[in-house]
Order: sequence, then structure tokens, then C-alpha cells
Amino acid sequence: MDCAHHLPGHPKCGGVHGHTYQIDIELKDELKLVPDQLHYEQGMVMDFGLIKEKLRVVLDKYDHKDLNLFLTTPTVENIATMLYAEFKQEIPIVNMVTVHEGHNKWAKVQ
Repeated sequence: MDCAHHLPGHPKCGGVHGHTYQIDIELKDELKLVPDQLHYEQGMVMDFGLIKEKLRVVLDKYDHKDLNLFLTTPTVENIATMLYAEFKQEIPIVNMVTVHEGHNKWAKVQ
């Protein structure tokens, strides 16, 4: 996901700049909340194609946009929290979301 943002008042990140964010999700199937979308008989929790579709529903809202339109302070922590809540709406068995903002910079929300 490629986005622009700025952190108001921050000495280094106060100006508009962009990042290519890598988004990782972890699913946990013990709750079995969406049985019609699960494929236990095939040895998988959820089909990767369906996961990709559901992630796109959320990510397309933000890709190539200014994150300050959605968050007052779009830190990687706040971005991860926002995405976690939205992914959870699309895929109830989402357990964790990790948002990477460049090399060795990330936030995880569970």
C-alpha cells in the first residue's frame, strides 16, 4: 500500500512524504466465526483468494491516498490500529495486523 502522510508538529516527519507500507495479517481459526467461508475439510482456514479479496476491500480505500484524510496523526501504530479494526469487519478471524513502514520499522496490533 503506497500512501502519503505527515505527522503534524513532528520535526522530521512534519512535511508531506510517502511510504510503501507492507501489511501482514495473521488469522486464528479457533473461533470458527465464518464457517461458510472456511475450508477445514481441505486443510485450510480460509482460501487465499478470498482473503485477498477481503483485504482489497479495505486497502483500496487507502492506497495512493493521503492518510491524514483518515487519521489526525497517521503514525504506523495508528495505521495498524485502524486497519486491524477494518480487517476484523471483513474477516472476523483476523488475529493480528502488522504494518511495516520501511526497513525495521513496524507496529503490531492484536
